[in-house]
Amino acid sequence: MKVSYKWLQEYIENELPPVERVVEALTMHSFEIEGVEDFGDDKILDVKVLPNRTHDCLSHYGIASEIASVCDLKRKPLLSKQDFPKTEDIKLSINTKLCVRAVMILIKDVEVDESPEWLKEKLKVYGNKSINNIVDITNYLTFAFGQPMHAFDADKIAKNKKDQYEIIIRDAKKGEKITLLDGKEYTLDSTMMVISDTEKPLDVAGVMGGKDSGVSSETKNIILSLSHFDPVSIRKTAKALGIRTDASQRFENSISPSLIDRSLPYALELIDDLVGGIVVGGTDIYLKEQKETVIFITPEKISDILGVDISAEEIVKTLDRQNIKSEIKGGDILVTSPLERLDLEIPENIAEEVGRIYGYEKVLPKELGPGLKVSVNIEDYTSNLIRLSLLKQGFSEIYTYSFTNKGLVELENPIAGDKSFLRQDLISGMEDSLEHNFKYADLLGIKEVKLFEIGKVFGGKGEKLHLCIGVKFPKNKKTPSVDEELAKTIQNLENDLGISVGDVSIMSGVVEFDIDRIVKEIKIGDTNYEEASSVLGKDVSYKTISPYPFAVRDVAVFVPNTVSEEAVTQIIKDKLTDIVVRFSLFDKFAKPEKTSYAFRLVFQSKEKTLTDDEINAVMNPIYETLKAQEGFEIR
Repeated sequence: MKVSYKWLQEYIENELPPVERVVEALTMHSFEIEGVEDFGDDKILDVKVLPNRTHDCLSHYGIASEIASVCDLKRKPLLSKQDFPKTEDIKLSINTKLCVRAVMILIKDVEVDESPEWLKEKLKVYGNKSINNIVDITNYLTFAFGQPMHAFDADKIAKNKKDQYEIIIRDAKKGEKITLLDGKEYTLDSTMMVISDTEKPLDVAGVMGGKDSGVSSETKNIILSLSHFDPVSIRKTAKALGIRTDASQRFENSISPSLIDRSLPYALELIDDLVGGIVVGGTDIYLKEQKETVIFITPEKISDILGVDISAEEIVKTLDRQNIKSEIKGGDILVTSPLERLDLEIPENIAEEVGRIYGYEKVLPKELGPGLKVSVNIEDYTSNLIRLSLLKQGFSEIYTYSFTNKGLVELENPIAGDKSFLRQDLISGMEDSLEHNFKYADLLGIKEVKLFEIGKVFGGKGEKLHLCIGVKFPKNKKTPSVDEELAKTIQNLENDLGISVGDVSIMSGVVEFDIDRIVKEIKIGDTNYEEASSVLGKDVSYKTISPYPFAVRDVAVFVPNTVSEEAVTQIIKDKLTDIVVRFSLFDKFAKPEKTSYAFRLVFQSKEKTLTDDEINAVMNPIYETLKAQEGFEIR
């Protein structure tokens, strides 16, 4: 979720802290910040919103509110819920269980025009082009408050016999066709939803508007539409049609119907300011009104969960920072969850909110009390022994999907059509992972890929714990056979475990076997504390891994046969800087009188994501130096 630093300020009374402080505060208490980039005189923050907070934080206001919580700032008051006149000009029906609320408002005599510059700049944050003032307002407010909205050209909607705009939210008909705003025609099925008039579908509900009912430069009257749709239905529809929009992304993450009341006043105000027109009236159907969640919790319960004593007054103060209403009643704290906070349902959720604002770093470790009995999970114990052995041998652990496209156990409610079964082996995922990772081996400066996975597989007689080990080497005479490497790996594993794994079948660098039987043979012995303590205090060094992405550039050059490979290599090496983390020759071939050398440069910084300009600052001198050599020709 990308947010503009300057845009966030619009929802906060106090001056925002410097962007570095905001990044630190969000990272420590809320969400990881995946990057910060310059945007003119602004900064764009790429916020990795956690799945349990997509209900309320996929918007600028949501992130601004979160910053106010963690930095103890004051939020600006929002516009009050705005009532609009009711009108008989619109007849709205909801004929599906997948929609609980819909608002339609008729606005006449609008003036479709170009948007002001400030509005265009807001949309550029998301890479959106300006369409016109009406469409831009609906898009802007989606990013501002997280509630998607759409505007129909009212004159393109069929009227009924009573001269009403009759709008129906219903399940699509199998085989029904519609051309959407992207200009493509789509065939729908009965699992999808549409907003339609009496003759035709107007849009695919929650995903994208229809081309034939969209706002154009000729539009004079509009119907503003704000609705709430079932998240699972929207996700399945978007996936089936191959469409992912800003609207579908928010609906499929289950937003609150109350966001309609937050966004609508701003929509009507902006339309009045930028578009003009007369609000004739509208209709609001709310089939199952959302109620506030009330949670009772005691200070003792929160303190017990967090492991630190926090007074009732401190708890109430911490919740108030988050716009969560609470009051002390006797020995309890009565908490009323905001409507948009769908993640707050049980006392443990409240404890988490208190803990993350209070600061988990303030929770100090405590010694365990006497008499605590600890039982060892032999399956976990064995798995960890296997991990230690394989990690010591240079392997990396992977986790692959338990869902697949074939198997013996079929899911009743699969997340996707190609993942409707539970896996019955680990080999398929391993082979895909080996192939995928081998493509990028040279970026890491490695020549081989060695992976393993410990995971459950599911057959007709229940589930079993399996180990899968895979190796992939480059194809040349200098590397050993992958099967020989695996045989050696298993021998080392047996030595480390002190048992035999039995007969296993190694095929093309991959082996898989059931480790449930190994679990039964493993014995838990006493710890040799003298030996364990002897390693304490020893100097240990490590090399940090950069969290920032690689960039790759290749350069190929023809040189006279009289010039050696070493000479060409040295010319390039002399121009390298510390952001070039790997440099290698990856291709060489000779022609009469000249030879081609191709080099790969891998760029990476430990401080930031590198820009093209920073990479070109290294590459351009290399190109210029090579061109300046007599007889050299860059391919």
